[in-house]
Amino acid sequence: MIFYSLSNRKAWIHADKIKVDNYNIPVDSNQLYFPKKTFKDFLKPWSDSICNKLYSDVLFRMKEPILYKEREKKETYRFTWLRSFNNSIIVRVEKIDDNYKLSWKVLCDSCGIEKNKLIVDKTRIISRTEWRNFKLHLQKTFFWRMWSIKPLVGTGMDGSNWILEGSERNSYHVVDRWTPDDTNFRKCCLYLIRLTDLKDIGKNKYSEQELIQ
Repeated sequence: MIFYSLSNRKAWIHADKIKVDNYNIPVDSNQLYFPKKTFKDFLKPWSDSICNKLYSDVLFRMKEPILYKEREKKETYRFTWLRSFNNSIIVRVEKIDDNYKLSWKVLCDSCGIEKNKLIVDKTRIISRTEWRNFKLHLQKTFFWRMWSIKPLVGTGMDGSNWILEGSERNSYHVVDRWTPDDTNFRKCCLYLIRLTDLKDIGKNKYSEQELIQ
């Protein structure tokens, strides 16, 4: 890894030429956030590049770090919720030694002059109990053994992509599901949402009823 300066902005170059700043956020909007072939469907070979670019574009606009090339020794999980008719949401939870942190952001996808602006960007410390509860939800999903995508399963116009990433020591995995039903995977993601204050933003946008349904 090489350290260098770019327009007074600290940045790093990974061995595979991924350029990131000191928060592991790409300095180039064309940088992909996921390894190649992550979303490859043998019946739709073109889907990998389209999904990777689409998801990466949202994460870059939300000023999120790349997880599959973490520099720090920490355990991180991120839920990215891309919804057809509502603003995009990410919730990221991190464990560094015995410290636990939760961050959440909301990107204004269709707000006129406010489009592409982060309208929510918050962080709080969570308890060890909250972290353990999340890990229990995660274990029930068999997350590390789940397929990244479900072959032969399409998407639609009315629904959402639920993307959960995990980075632990030298391991990385991502699972992408289209509007999952009442599964352990869905419950795990919604648990992260409930650790935030998103349900309090407004009844018409992020009501508890909407989050549970």
